Amino acid sequence: MTSYLKFDPQSSEQIAQHGLTFEWCASLFLGGTKFESIPTLLQGISAEQKQFAVRQTLATDTIYLSLQQQRLSVADPWAAGKRCEALACLTADKQDSLPYEMLPIYYGCKSENGEQFWVCVYSTCGVVTQAFFPSRDLVIFDVSRVNAESVVGSLQSFLSRYSEQVAELVARVGRPAKCVGLLDMVTNFGHQAINHLSGIQRIVDFGLLGNIDEVWACGTLFFGRVELLFPELNGRVRYFSSRWEIAGHLLREPCQLIRIGSTYLSSKLRDRIARKVRPAADRIRSNLLVVTLRAAGRTCVNLPDVVGELYERLRKNCDFKIALDGWVLPESSIVAASSVGAAISSQYVDAIRNEMALAREIERKLPPGVIIANTIGRSMFESLDDLAVATCYFSHVGTLQHKLGLLLRLPGVVHGPKLQLAAPEGGPYLSEDGMSPIFVPQNAVEDAPSTPIRGQSFADYRIVDLAFITESLARLMRPPV
Repeated sequence: MTSYLKFDPQSSEQIAQHGLTFEWCASLFLGGTKFESIPTLLQGISAEQKQFAVRQTLATDTIYLSLQQQRLSVADPWAAGKRCEALACLTADKQDSLPYEMLPIYYGCKSENGEQFWVCVYSTCGVVTQAFFPSRDLVIFDVSRVNAESVVGSLQSFLSRYSEQVAELVARVGRPAKCVGLLDMVTNFGHQAINHLSGIQRIVDFGLLGNIDEVWACGTLFFGRVELLFPELNGRVRYFSSRWEIAGHLLREPCQLIRIGSTYLSSKLRDRIARKVRPAADRIRSNLLVVTLRAAGRTCVNLPDVVGELYERLRKNCDFKIALDGWVLPESSIVAASSVGAAISSQYVDAIRNEMALAREIERKLPPGVIIANTIGRSMFESLDDLAVATCYFSHVGTLQHKLGLLLRLPGVVHGPKLQLAAPEGGPYLSEDGMSPIFVPQNAVEDAPSTPIRGQSFADYRIVDLAFITESLARLMRPPV
């Protein structure tokens, strides 16, 4: 039976009993400090969250060291001063029991003493997450045992299905033909900016772009083809319609796949995005309040009534208009040709239909002409164009707020379930610059009776007190001229 040990000082004795040292584990999971330095994050992040963000940022050093060497290598667990270079690089060919739609990367390594083991990377930012020692029936993991069991189980399943091909791959001698950067985009444009695209920017910053032969990109490209923001990569990006196709390519054409990732939004990436934004100048003359819409998962169930009441309270002292911001489409040529044509595809129709229904409910609560922009079903950069001249926002905490506060540097007020307001996640602060949000007090909301799959921080809720929200937005908006 496989033993699972968490990388933690409390497990150091058990780790030693299996023939490993805690110091070796630390070098694997925490990386070094050759490239990355302690990041500057937005004001408001808790000390605990900042400590973890710094820890993970320094751990991404493994990415850059691997790109410098053009293959992953780790300290030898049993031979002091020696390093183990990855003999094989694999990934999964189907979801199996993996908790996230994201590719795990498995590196087969061999010690000086002949023992083989696997190093696993299953994170948006590219840090090492597990080490698997088959001959010792041992897994050492960082952060999550549930993830470790899924990731190692997926590896074992893959090895059982492709045992001959993997054995042939491991038996080959010499360096792989090329070094490939993996850009495995999750379906969340906040994480794409914070984790994936900022990862490319860090590689540019460190002068390592020349070490990559190709970039393999998969997933929904909210910001368009990678070359749109990074023309330096023209001719070197290969796109996959399904991330699971990559497993077969690694068996057929062995290469060293290095996940590209970062832990915070880079100012230089934000500047690249900003250069693509062309704000609508005719909207600068009046206050513009952005109201975000979310029709599934962690939703405000009385948002139309709240927006209607907020408008009545704020209009007494401030002249303003409202923009609605919701699900946007990936930036692409087909969306540019016809946003409507792309929006009615089966991939997006449900989200857009539900949010448009919510938008119509809000419209009925407001006087005619108050809503002057609606980004639902528009492309990413069209939405940024519309919202760039806004004064402030009233938003669900999370992805939509990341676009407004981090990418557009707008101030605003965020709402969410009680647990999110009592113990905010670090996402709204993971940026070098931008604007931190103002959180609604937890006593201003009530969670709806439900049992969300992802826990109470993703519960639906209703807003029951508007006093703090009204006062906060009034301070952010410009007074009438």
